[in-house]
Amino acid sequence: MEFPLDWIQLTVEFKHKPPAGWRWFKSEVIGNRGHYLITGGVPRPRKSGKNKGAPTWRDAKLDDYVITHGDIKDAEADYEKRTGNCAKCFGTAKFCNKDCQTCLATGKRAQV
Repeated sequence: MEFPLDWIQLTVEFKHKPPAGWRWFKSEVIGNRGHYLITGGVPRPRKSGKNKGAPTWRDAKLDDYVITHGDIKDAEADYEKRTGNCAKCFGTAKFCNKDCQTCLATGKRAQV
C-alpha cells in the first residue's frame, strides 16, 4: 500500500520511530498549545468487498503518539536537509495545484 507523504506521518517517524508499516488514521488536538495526539497502527489490506485492498486498522495494535508544532518544524528541517527538497511541496514544485511560492516552483529547498 502506497500512501502520499504528509507531515503528521513524517513527524511521528522522525520523533518516535514507530514500527515498520505504521500509519496514522486519527488525530486530536490536546489543549490549546499546539499539541496533537496521533493514533495509528500497521494496517492490513481489506480482503473483500467494494474496498478490497484498501487499508484497514481493524484488529491492528494501535499506538498513540504526541507531537507538537515544534516537532513538525524539526521534521521539516530534517526532511529538507536529507533530501534537498522543499518541505512545503515535497519537491513537486506544486502546492494546492499551484506553483509553490516557498521554493519558487523549483522543488528544491530555499537557500539561506
